[in-house]
Amino acid sequence: MGEEEEEGVQRISQVAGVCGVVMMLAGSTAAGGEIRKVPSFEYPTIWAAYEACRPGDTVIVADGIYTGHGNADLYLKKGGKPGAPITIEAANVGGAVIDGQNKAGANDVNEPIFFSPAARHIVLKGFQIRNGYKGGIQMEGSYNLITACNIYSNGCVYNGTNGQDGIYSDPATTGNAYIGNYIYDNGRMSRRSILDHGMYLCGTNELVVSNVISGNCEHGIQVAGYTAINGMKIYGNTLVSNRNGSGIMLWMTMHGVDIACNTICGNAGCGIKTCECVGEGVWIRNNVFWDNGEGVLDMTANRSKVGYSKSGNVTERRRQLPLALTVSPPDEKKE
Repeated sequence: MGEEEEEGVQRISQVAGVCGVVMMLAGSTAAGGEIRKVPSFEYPTIWAAYEACRPGDTVIVADGIYTGHGNADLYLKKGGKPGAPITIEAANVGGAVIDGQNKAGANDVNEPIFFSPAARHIVLKGFQIRNGYKGGIQMEGSYNLITACNIYSNGCVYNGTNGQDGIYSDPATTGNAYIGNYIYDNGRMSRRSILDHGMYLCGTNELVVSNVISGNCEHGIQVAGYTAINGMKIYGNTLVSNRNGSGIMLWMTMHGVDIACNTICGNAGCGIKTCECVGEGVWIRNNVFWDNGEGVLDMTANRSKVGYSKSGNVTERRRQLPLALTVSPPDEKKE
């Protein structure tokens, strides 16, 4: 394992300590659920094991680098059920690497992992996901959990017009959760693409907790209200040093977005910024902001008129971002 991969594994371990919430969301494995191991004689690929699953079953993937058809173009088109998810997990957190090799998939799936609308109640846990041709994970299913994954260097070479993100969620989705992941260096850096982000979230009732989101091409998280965003919760994340944009961008219609207890620092743009943002019910509370290039908040940018409230945030301006992130910088100011 190379130095970059080892660093990623360490960061995953640091941010994945959210077991109570994970268990609540994932549900317990149904009694009698099968364990399907990859690779094995019966299941040579991740896809083969997944296809054999029923609700409550678990696919366990051994350490190694998984490429090509059946491993790095996973089209998930069935799911589990409440309390009995289908679980796809690395045997050791960070040990199994799903590598798209920057190639289009043989089955027209151009991300390493694609959740179809029928992919519901799936837990994806502990993988490194990298070099996706058109982004890392495309989420069109609902009630899924992505946790303890290291998602990086996706969408870097694609030449089309669409955005390239570490994770994208479709407007028709609901109830997905992203907990304890490390999402970094996604998008077309050489082009400074304004369309490429760590996470591009369009669904309702999404939960974004305890992720580290760093070094992505434009924004750390873009929340896009094609249809009004309801019930979005962004809690306890670290959004740091996203290269050309803000920590969080709110675009179009919001109707209930709670942004709380995050550390947002060193991003090129604002801590939180808006674009043509309307609606109401944006709460910004108990966050730590410092050293963002364009300041803390810009909630009226680009003709935005969204209703919002803020409280308990800590702001600090530094000349240089410290190597060790702290939540209590000296000379702090409270709003």
